[in-house]
Amino acid sequence: MYGEVRRGQRVRAAVVVVAVTLLALAWPVGAPLYAIVYPGPDAHTVNEAITDASLDAKFDSEPITQFETTTFRATIIYGTSSPNPDLPTVKVAWSNEAALAAQTEGTFDIEPTSASRQFLDAGTHRPNGGYELTWTWDVTPLVPGKQTLTVSILPTVVVEGKVVPGLLNINRPITVTVDVHPVQRDFDEVLKAAADMKTDLPDEMVVGKQYLVSASMSLAGHADTVSAEIHLDSAENSAAVTIVEVSAAPATAQMEPAAAGEESISRRWTVTSDKPGQVALIFTATVRGQAATHRLERKVPIAASARATEPGPSFWDRVQQPVQYVAPFVALAISILGLWAAWKKRKAGEDAADSSGDRTS
Repeated sequence: MYGEVRRGQRVRAAVVVVAVTLLALAWPVGAPLYAIVYPGPDAHTVNEAITDASLDAKFDSEPITQFETTTFRATIIYGTSSPNPDLPTVKVAWSNEAALAAQTEGTFDIEPTSASRQFLDAGTHRPNGGYELTWTWDVTPLVPGKQTLTVSILPTVVVEGKVVPGLLNINRPITVTVDVHPVQRDFDEVLKAAADMKTDLPDEMVVGKQYLVSASMSLAGHADTVSAEIHLDSAENSAAVTIVEVSAAPATAQMEPAAAGEESISRRWTVTSDKPGQVALIFTATVRGQAATHRLERKVPIAASARATEPGPSFWDRVQQPVQYVAPFVALAISILGLWAAWKKRKAGEDAADSSGDRTS
């Protein structure tokens, strides 16, 4: 009996030794994940209530393009033996808020897509140890060039059930600067080219006569991203005119290679003045671009004018003018000559009668 008890004790001791040995072997693997304990909701001191964390804040993809919405993520990494030296360090508590803002107003449109307040016990395990919590936003850049965002981690430090208000802003905002791809720069360059539009029309017009009028502009090498059309209309204060487009496709600008290798558009019309006066014309370039779901459109008007006059006398009119001027005098002379001839005839008759009477006597 005694021998059996001793054997049983030796067996149990061996099991304990094996278990301890296995635990010792397993501990280095699990140690990075569980050795550091993050703050909980029931801390008794400030040191227990806060801990260091690494902040990884960045866009999901780059390059960042103007008007294209991209996800921005701010991830805190905590519960590790030491913060990541390549990332900024922030203080976190059991409860934390994250805020994202544009350093310059009007440069970004920011919409949160996750809860603003998150708790450390909701973090997910990381393969190399520790935990992480992530906040996300949909960010739409509005202005091209170098732009800066600020990320703020706001811990709510609770000690023995009471919030320590002075530690809410314990962290400095972290800045993230990105180069926003300047989609609008192409658009703006075409707008500038539209303002330099070349127009061709006469300085003087004759009422009823048809004239060829044209306009052309460069697309500044951005025909693949920006389009343009040119329309011609008369201004409100213009003398009456008739405008007819010569282009084969009235709704579409005609594309031509420009002299410098860029593409340009050219349009032509016939313009006929219907009444004399100042003919005021408006050439309007409509420039369009597209960036994600945002449509860009701007109109650039260019004013031009010509003087319309009544048509002058024709060749036959000029020939007839002297005739018409002399005709009354000729008619008067003919009348005088006719009267003189009639008087002379009557006078001759009277003289003949007198001569006949004298002979009879």
